[in-house]
Amino acid sequence: GERISHIVLMGMGEPLDNFENVMRFLALISDEKGLNISMRNISLSTCGLVDGILKLAEENLPITLSISLHAPNDEIRDTIMPVNHRYPMDTLLDACRKYQSVTGRRISFEYALIDSVNNSVENPKRCDKFSKRLLEKVKQERIYHKWNIAHKTIFCNPFWKMELKVSAKFCRKC
Repeated sequence: GERISHIVLMGMGEPLDNFENVMRFLALISDEKGLNISMRNISLSTCGLVDGILKLAEENLPITLSISLHAPNDEIRDTIMPVNHRYPMDTLLDACRKYQSVTGRRISFEYALIDSVNNSVENPKRCDKFSKRLLEKVKQERIYHKWNIAHKTIFCNPFWKMELKVSAKFCRKC
């Protein structure tokens, strides 16, 4: 079969809620007696569990941290990401700064468009402001990846259905 070269930990549960097992998995998967996959080829996606992000920073692993942000501000994020009530965006931002300053690794932000919820054409500017705030106290040119934006119509769920025109207009603003 084909050799696996990259791994993304996401979905079917929050990886940082299962911290010890995730650390064990990362050790096994990257071991030369295991699959010997470079940690630089592993991404861990979180909804934004600040305690877990800080704990992950202490491990100082060369993985890519991805944050499922999906909103440019607390007002919108509160409606679609319940975790935001516990860890609002300013708290999340502080944890991202800490993670980056400890690991030196860039952070990837994920943003799935939801029609009439977070797909306003003003939101890319708001996202850029959030990204720039991440840079304020960190002395590196670029420590985050550009917003990952789902821009295809998804027909299987009417809540996620989106007109391609609106999606394309949003993406051009990024």
